[in-house]
Amino acid sequence: MDALHYIGSDSSYNNAFYESYARSATKENVSHAIAEFERSLLTPNGPFDRYLKGDSGAIDMPTKRGYQLFKSFGCASCHQGVAVGGNVYEKLGVVIPYYEADSTVKQDLGRYHLSGVDEDKFEFRVPSLRNVARTAPYLHDGSIETLEEVVMIMAKHQLGRVITEKEVTEIVKFLHSLNGELSAN
Repeated sequence: MDALHYIGSDSSYNNAFYESYARSATKENVSHAIAEFERSLLTPNGPFDRYLKGDSGAIDMPTKRGYQLFKSFGCASCHQGVAVGGNVYEKLGVVIPYYEADSTVKQDLGRYHLSGVDEDKFEFRVPSLRNVARTAPYLHDGSIETLEEVVMIMAKHQLGRVITEKEVTEIVKFLHSLNGELSAN
């Protein structure tokens, strides 16, 4: 059952959508609402933006070290561009498989569900890291509660490295600096 079918069958969702958006929950209206929401996530003038524009005091030294670690570890190879991600697909578990073969955890095959192509198994869109400190829970399935945990998971499974608690803390400080000013709309 797709999400719109579910919304259409539940009057409380339809009512809530109408109260928020002043329109019924049609496919077109829900798509438009999602697009408007995504546009609202492009928030300028975060501490990191100010730092890039030359304000060296916009972020502190631990945040600067976190940025250096982010780049030197290779995180920026997937999380790049103005949105710091969101423009490529990548396999979850590039170096070390995320899903264990003998695990009882239901494996999400990712992009494969849409394409049917074996190479697309476990591929997901690399998320934008803009405002990431405001958007818990994390991963494609919302299974990870904290930035610290997701940073350790990404280091292990995507980069094949174990990182120190200090490195995690500094990278998380950098991620917090990606929070921009929210629009009043």
